Amino acid sequence: MLQVTQLSKTYGLEPILKDINFTLNPGDRFGLVGINGTGKTTLLRIIAGEETSDKGTVSFFPQTLRIGYLPQGMHIDDKSSIGLFLGGNPEELSDLEEELGQLAISLANHPENQTDQSQFDLILNRINLIHEIQHQAPAILNALGLGVYDLRTPVAQLSGGQKTRLMLSKVLMQNPKLLILDEPTNHLDIGMLEWLENWINQFQGGVLLVSHDRTFLDQTVNGILELDEHSHKISFTQGNYSDYLDQKIAK
Repeated sequence: MLQVTQLSKTYGLEPILKDINFTLNPGDRFGLVGINGTGKTTLLRIIAGEETSDKGTVSFFPQTLRIGYLPQGMHIDDKSSIGLFLGGNPEELSDLEEELGQLAISLANHPENQTDQSQFDLILNRINLIHEIQHQAPAILNALGLGVYDLRTPVAQLSGGQKTRLMLSKVLMQNPKLLILDEPTNHLDIGMLEWLENWINQFQGGVLLVSHDRTFLDQTVNGILELDEHSHKISFTQGNYSDYLDQKIAK
């Protein structure tokens, strides 16, 4: 699913990541830990394609793997609506369905037209995604304290914490196969935390997350990747955060 090989990153003369190697498979839920400034966010950004490494590779299997990435400090355009931000804008459906119908007629007359076929598939996937988001939206938004808002509600009406939860909602609705989450528990109350823990534990794909909430890590992960502040390398411990601490103390 995800293979990181010999990854290194330097800012100026200061190494941040050095020869990082690990593999994450479906069912793996890894917590990425290390003191502040060790490069956890940098590593997530490189994996998500938001930043480049100096050397090494990040490989996905398959290459078209759908990734859900929640960064810290993600920006939402205040001019957007909740539905538009989530990618499930119902106002877009009628235009897409009309275009799909026109392409279907064209393909019936010219089935060999690869351009029309590619466009047909693209629009159909977009329509299916909108329906999927609309289907999931009520339950996820409600669980994250946003259920009182209509999908047409302007994002500008939300508080900073609500916007963070809206970002998380979008990531979870994208039907990802790999989740990359940077501090997903920010602005979540106990009920929301428990819901997210259950969601992650039922998720069939792979998860790589950063969190300072040790209880959350104990409840969700089955492996710990530790970035060392001195060597800038990574080590792996099987189990949750408590298992990692026990093995670290025993060394």
